[in-house]
Amino acid sequence: MKYRKGFKYQLAEAEMFHTEFTADKDIVTKFCTLFADGIMVLQEGFAWDGPSGPVLDRKTNMKASALHDALYRMMRRGDIDYRRWREADLEFAKQLKLDGAWSITIWIDMKGLAIANGAAANPKNIAEILEV
Repeated sequence: MKYRKGFKYQLAEAEMFHTEFTADKDIVTKFCTLFADGIMVLQEGFAWDGPSGPVLDRKTNMKASALHDALYRMMRRGDIDYRRWREADLEFAKQLKLDGAWSITIWIDMKGLAIANGAAANPKNIAEILEV
């Protein structure tokens, strides 16, 4: 059996996001699709770890964390240039605002992402495949 560690949540149904993160062409993977016009669809079964760091998992940040994880995952896979991590971070902030997060919370989260400097988007940091 082969698996990856680190997932905490899994979508029970597909979720669609309207983003400003556009691509030259549609990018289709098993669990997420980024259309050239910026529409992102996370498929049922998409798994992610929720918000990172000391941030509590709340209703106001779950969608943003799923969207952000999907974009970073596409970057680690090489589907999107990982140097676009700042754009993904901005989409995270926009989704937080849409979902009612407090301005101070968004500011703190963005400071944390700035400190991380896009490291999780770098293809060198793709999750190891484990085997038992």
